[in-house]
Amino acid sequence: MVSEIANRINGKIEGNSNLEISGVCDIKEGIEGRITFLGNSKYLPFLNSTKSSAVIINKSQKIDSLEKTFIRVDNPHLGFAQTLKIFQNPIETYSDIHSSAIIDKSVIIGKNVSIGPNVIIGKDSVISNNCTIAGGVFIDKNCKLGENCTINPNVTIYINSQIGNNVNIDSGTVIGADGFGWVTDKGKHHKIPHIGNVKIEDNVWIGANCTIDRGTFKSTTIGNSCKLDNQIHIAHNVILGINCLIAGQTGIAGSTIIEDNVTIAGQCGIGDNLIIGKNSIIAAKSAILQSLPSDSFVSGNPARNHKKRIKQEFIIQQLPEMLLRIRKLENNFEVTKE
Repeated sequence: MVSEIANRINGKIEGNSNLEISGVCDIKEGIEGRITFLGNSKYLPFLNSTKSSAVIINKSQKIDSLEKTFIRVDNPHLGFAQTLKIFQNPIETYSDIHSSAIIDKSVIIGKNVSIGPNVIIGKDSVISNNCTIAGGVFIDKNCKLGENCTINPNVTIYINSQIGNNVNIDSGTVIGADGFGWVTDKGKHHKIPHIGNVKIEDNVWIGANCTIDRGTFKSTTIGNSCKLDNQIHIAHNVILGINCLIAGQTGIAGSTIIEDNVTIAGQCGIGDNLIIGKNSIIAAKSAILQSLPSDSFVSGNPARNHKKRIKQEFIIQQLPEMLLRIRKLENNFEVTKE
């Protein structure tokens, strides 16, 4: 019912508070009996054509009188995200521990823990209250999961990994694998053992098929409230500050420090032993070869100030025309000289 949704997202209803809602939909291709949202004014024309029965809108949004039910909120994007959670299909959980799970006797398991089929948990590990561990997960010895964690199918968590509260790790991700460290001597590559670990702090989201390598002898650290997309590689000894956003296929080389509130778009490469200052933004496909001060906005390969790069690109686009003008001037000069 729409009133339940309004209560969950702290919204105010305009219209039929008894309206039944069966799901969510896009505003362009609305479906009767479902709810959508208006997050950008450019989609305002679709309010007249959408078939959805209810719309989440901003408190200040002015609308014509329409035969729809509205929920007014401070942030429609956030309100719709919260609504999606109501209709989300959760992973299959178990009331206890599946019979096929292999768990060492020394493992400490908290209350209300769900452990799926074929899970393996090594000795001296701790699984705290309200955790959900899906099928095929491997957790090595001496690992710790905080409360309210969700570990999705086929995740691998290596020895000594420490995971905080409210952490989500999606399928196929590997936490704590050996870092890429080698010493070359007389033409041969010799492996550097990595005896550190990975430390993931609270409220972190890690997407599918990510790899986070353990430190050489200290911790590779993912700070509070960081959100990682799919297919991201975090190398050994990297430190992410709090509240960082990293999009897919980004790679961060060893011992680099990413400070607080940094946003990194997709397919970026960041070199080793760098410091990326807080509140910086790195545009897609950028190559970061040197440290960046706080509040930087960079793009390109090699990356440099985005606004300056745009100006330079504009000038580069004019070069063919400028060359023609220069040649014309040269030709005129030669004629005059003769």
